[in-house]
Formats: sequence, C-alpha cells, structure tokens
Amino acid sequence: MARRRIASFSTSPGPLRLPLKLSLRVNRSLRIPAILLQNISGLYPNSFIIAPVLLLLIPLGVLVGALLNALADDLPQRVRPRAPHCQVCNTPYQGRQWIALLALVTGRRRCARCGARIAWRKPLVEIVSVILLVYVFQKFGLTTKSVLLSLLLECLLLITVTDLEHRLILHVTVIPSAVAAAAYGLFGAGFDLRVALSRTLI
Repeated sequence: MARRRIASFSTSPGPLRLPLKLSLRVNRSLRIPAILLQNISGLYPNSFIIAPVLLLLIPLGVLVGALLNALADDLPQRVRPRAPHCQVCNTPYQGRQWIALLALVTGRRRCARCGARIAWRKPLVEIVSVILLVYVFQKFGLTTKSVLLSLLLECLLLITVTDLEHRLILHVTVIPSAVAAAAYGLFGAGFDLRVALSRTLI
C-alpha cells in the first residue's frame, strides 16, 4: 500500500503544494527583488546610461582636481602655471606623480630629488572634485545647467584651497568664478534678466 501511494503521488498531475512556512519564504524572497528593481527603475529610468557617464566623470574629476592642485601651487606665487613639481626644490614630478591619487596608490609620494612628500591636500582635492561632479550629475543630469554648476563649484574649490593655505583670494580665480556664477544664474533663471541679476548678486 505504501509503494502504491508513493507511486500515485509522484505521477499525479496536480500542483505541488509546499508547507505554509516554506511558501511564505519563497514569496518573500521573490517579492523583495521585485520591489528593489521597481524602485531602482523608478529612480533611474536610464540606468544603462548613468553607469558609463559615471565611469567617465570619475577620471574627469581626478584630472580636474590635479589641474586645480597645479593652479593652487603656482598662482599664489605670482608665477605662470607649470607642470606639477615639488614645492621644496621645484623639481618636476614624474608622469605618475602628476596625479596625487595615482602617486599615492603606486607608492611614489616623495620627490625624486629631495625626498619631500606630496601634500595630503592634493589627493583630497582630487577626491572632492570627483564628488562634486558626480553629485551634480546625479542631481541635474547631463545638462547645460549641470556643466555650468560644475564649473562654478570647481572654481570655488580652487578659491577655498588658496584661501586656506595662503590667506589669498586672487582676482585670477574670482573673475572666472563670477562669470560661471552669472552664466549659471542666467540659465537657472529661465533667461529672465531681473531674476538672473538677483541670483548673481546673491
């Protein structure tokens, strides 16, 4: 009798019924990924476009940060911007040392001539530059408004660095910041001249 019951159960075409606890676990395990996918698709409907753009913004932010570091080193000295160099002996850095994060990862934080270390300010500026670009892109997308705001924030980052290190706010950094602020205020105001001027003054 037991063999017949097992055979009849295995060959029965009816649906397979699971225990109550196991069925609840299966339903929850299937429901949670569905809810997550729905929320992600709602927040980022073009997620297949966002990922490549972010991958481009990260190295771009690092390069912009390296440029800001070079300007922050030379502009307060009233000299023309040069290639990245040691602040102690003025020896030009090697190619990998141009980007402070790359020099930090590869273990080449010291000058080849005098042995002075690259300041911690430089990798920090590169990281902040990346964060600014990524934040603006996630907030406004890839638009003209985001480009102008990114330019303004990077100029303000340069002003902040020179002010903290040298107690200087240079005209050569203020003028581009004012132009970027005026352009951003004009675009954000919907090309209303009165609102644009008020935002620029603020």
